[in-house]
Amino acid sequence: MEDNLSIPQVLSAENFVISAGTVCFDVSKSMILLLYHRPKDEYLLPKGRVNAGERFSDAALRETLEESGVTATLLPSPIETLAPGLSPGELNTEPFVVSTAFRSGAWKFMFWYIAQADYSAPRSYGKQEAGEEFDTVWVPQARAPGVLSYPDDSDIATKALSIMAKRE
Repeated sequence: MEDNLSIPQVLSAENFVISAGTVCFDVSKSMILLLYHRPKDEYLLPKGRVNAGERFSDAALRETLEESGVTATLLPSPIETLAPGLSPGELNTEPFVVSTAFRSGAWKFMFWYIAQADYSAPRSYGKQEAGEEFDTVWVPQARAPGVLSYPDDSDIATKALSIMAKRE
């Protein structure tokens, strides 16, 4: 079964995909941005492929905009990281989690960022690619993990919430 595979030590480019996404907060309203995928009746976090030469964080924000119409920015947070040059608990915009999946014969590595946006700001429409068919949904922070359709997304949202609790 695909779920029980271990990640090989070395993968060539035709065997992996790099994606990036966000857990996007409206801090003042205690809301999290989700996507409702109409064809599959699923609630998801915004994410997508990183383009060649694109910074992972830029891809996460671009995908959030394309899929939701919401313009987000990275939210400096007290993420514990092994990145050099940061003190423990220092606010930063590094990815807070990486998730993996094996789909269609390739490994997918997804880098996740904490972002912020204004729930009431006007949205940019017409940026979704064919077949995406997402509706933008803002839900109360505490409800987001239970609304998300997949356990991995729920775990990612829960981790982001625990980091955000340290900001307060």
